Amino acid sequence: DEFDRLLALILRKVIIVPSEVLEQYRHEAESIVKDIDVNDTLFVACALAFKDSIIWSNDSDLKKQSRIKVINTTEAMELL
Repeated sequence: DEFDRLLALILRKVIIVPSEVLEQYRHEAESIVKDIDVNDTLFVACALAFKDSIIWSNDSDLKKQSRIKVINTTEAMELL
């Protein structure tokens, strides 16, 4: 029951981003993560597409960039 409530809470904040929107931010996202991990490009592009977005990831390398706020699971739980 607690899991279902938490999942519902999280899903209220989830936005499905169309690929055409992501494409507009791909080059900027690549430039942000090129020296960190290019596999994170789409995550950063999603965050760029929506003002004040936060990436929830336990990948500490993502915190090396300063354009997008990145929080880990512990930090996410503190926000909830």
